Amino acid sequence: MNWNEGYVTDVAYTHGCYPEFSPTRIDQALTLAGHAPIPPGPCCELGFGQGVSLAFHAATHPDRAFHGNDFMPQHVQHASTLLAAAGLESRLRCESFTDYCQRTDLPDFALIVLHGVWSWVSEANRQLIADFVRRKLMPGGVLYVSYNISAGWASMIPLRDLLAMHVHRTQAPSLPTSARIKQALAFADKVFAADPIAANHAPILKKRLEGLQAQDPQYLTHEFLNDDWHIGSFEGMHRMLQPAQMRYCTSAMLVEGLPSVQLTTEQRSVLADIADPVLRESTRDFFTAQPFRRDLWVRGGTTLSRADQTRAVQSLRIQWVQPPSDEPIKVRGARSEATLSEPFSGPILRALQARHAPPTIGELLSQLDSPGFPRKQVFDAITMLLASGCVVAARDAPQVDAAKPHAERLNRYLMDRADSHAEVAHLVSPVTGTGIEQSRLNQLFTAAIVAGAPSAGAAAESLAQRLAQSGERLIHEGKTIEPGIETTKAIAKHALAYDAARPTYISLGLLPAA
Repeated sequence: MNWNEGYVTDVAYTHGCYPEFSPTRIDQALTLAGHAPIPPGPCCELGFGQGVSLAFHAATHPDRAFHGNDFMPQHVQHASTLLAAAGLESRLRCESFTDYCQRTDLPDFALIVLHGVWSWVSEANRQLIADFVRRKLMPGGVLYVSYNISAGWASMIPLRDLLAMHVHRTQAPSLPTSARIKQALAFADKVFAADPIAANHAPILKKRLEGLQAQDPQYLTHEFLNDDWHIGSFEGMHRMLQPAQMRYCTSAMLVEGLPSVQLTTEQRSVLADIADPVLRESTRDFFTAQPFRRDLWVRGGTTLSRADQTRAVQSLRIQWVQPPSDEPIKVRGARSEATLSEPFSGPILRALQARHAPPTIGELLSQLDSPGFPRKQVFDAITMLLASGCVVAARDAPQVDAAKPHAERLNRYLMDRADSHAEVAHLVSPVTGTGIEQSRLNQLFTAAIVAGAPSAGAAAESLAQRLAQSGERLIHEGKTIEPGIETTKAIAKHALAYDAARPTYISLGLLPAA
């Protein structure tokens, strides 16, 4: 067998940051679901890709040692560079799962993360990983694992097989994989234009193909062209993790826990009558056509009493992350979409924006509780805002202070790199314990302000001149703009939006206070 064990290795993975497996976010999800948080101790990410998430979470949780493994050398090199930029020790390995999972020099872990791994490795590797969890996850430790689900992906199998066959059977192996996926998509488009009966049996296939054509070829290569592409189920994951004495807790995505946008009244009634937790969770996946689960499992662990959960929830800190906007806040679920009206969400957002440090949920409940906005309604509004993503978990002041030096160092490195690269579209927030999406322009504006510019507007003209001199083309609002007057206008417009959002960036720790 080749060293890569059937995994695509000639194309590096994308540079995304995934906040849902930040220890801060996981603790919040567990607490809201009535479970104890992650115990103290080190963390491990298996198959960390470019390592952006790992480095961001290591920088914002310096009290935890972060270990990791990925068998692509360029991934390990990139992640190690980010850790060094943050002033952190690298505990990363470039090994196969066979070698890494059998190491005898690793500590027991409080958190193990598997994102974008389980569905794309062989059955033998899944067995190795499950045994690694059994041996190396400490009692009370948490496993984050994401994986494809048949309820939402079964109809995709014929299209994926068609793409993979075209790549592997008709194209020259010497052709770069990213080019081969483009040719396979063009072939699939030609097939669909010929009106296949299979598309009539599964009308969603055409929409799936259109969605794939809009995706980054790097992502598609790793998503669809590995030799292994496992479409699983919750029941299958439960079976694999039973020997490790794992217990399912909740989804890492808070919106999954909102019945109002996920399920009909009748579906909720059906689920309420199912006593078996595995059948209940699998039925929920069937109701929502779930394509991709993001599960939190715990080894043993503690279920909080109602009183303890109430206290724990009220002690959670939250932070607003969205710049001011006239657009209504929406929460999108599998079944429907909820729009949060101003009377429902406005008082909470204004209370958050008025504070210099993230308040606890308990403080907000006490501050806003009134006859017109009773305590339960305040809490429901906070829950919806958290599910929307415009409000997120935040850290205590001592934790923020400990993370700041590492976050500032890493942000300086990323902003310096933004001068010539646009790969990492995030900066690190010591307040939220994870990355905040920031375009290349935002990073360049932030760098200018840190260097002494009074505002983004004041830096816009010099930035436009620099881009013009280098001949770079700016991508603005999804369109490539030629250098010249249009670029200058686009940068000036973006600068106005940036300056309006500046209080948000200060509160997130991306900018120093004025």
